[in-house]
Amino acid sequence: RAAEEARDEAIRLNPASAESWAGRGTVRMNWGAYVQGTGADPAPYFEKAEADFAAALERNPRHLDARKDRAILYSNRGVHVLRQGGDPAADFARAVAEYDAALEIDPADPELWCLRAGVRHNAGNFVQSSGGAPAEHYRAADADYAKALELNPELASAWHARGRLRMHEAMWLEDRKEDPTAAYRASIAAILTRRSLCSRAF
Repeated sequence: RAAEEARDEAIRLNPASAESWAGRGTVRMNWGAYVQGTGADPAPYFEKAEADFAAALERNPRHLDARKDRAILYSNRGVHVLRQGGDPAADFARAVAEYDAALEIDPADPELWCLRAGVRHNAGNFVQSSGGAPAEHYRAADADYAKALELNPELASAWHARGRLRMHEAMWLEDRKEDPTAAYRASIAAILTRRSLCSRAF
C-alpha cells in the first residue's frame, strides 16, 4: 500500500507525468498478480492498473515500460480467464499488440521478443486444448524466440521456453498422427543448450 500511496502523491504533484502513472500501474498490476497467485480474483487490481497505463500512454505513447507492463497485464489476465474456464484469446491478442508497439520502440531488446513469444505460445496451447490447430501461433512464437536468441544467444530463459514450445508442438503432431521426431529433437537440443548455459554460470 505504501508504494501505491507514494505514486498517488507523485501523480497529485505532477499529473502530466507519464512515469508516475506508469509506476502506479505497475504497482497495481504486481499486486494483482500476487492476488492471482493466491487464487483470489485479481480483476479489480488489473482494471485499475489498465487505467493507469492508459493514462501514461495518453501522455507519452512511446513510454516503453507502460507498453511492456500493459502487455504483461493482458497476458496475466488471459491466464486468469483461462483458469476460470473462459476464453483468453482477446487478452492474448491485446498482449501481442502491446508487445508489437513496444518492439517498435525498442526492437533490440531480446526480453521483449521472448515475452511476445510466450504469449503466442500460450495462445497456441489454448487453441490446441480447444481442439483447434495451433501451428500458426507456434510458428510465430518460434520466430520470436529465434529473434531473441539472435540478439542474445546466451539468454537461457529463451532456450528453455523454446524447448517447451517445441515439446508442445511435438505432442500436437503426435495427436494428429504426424511425425514428431524433428520437434522432439529441437526441444531436447534447446533444453540442453539452456542447461549448458546455466551450468556455466556457476
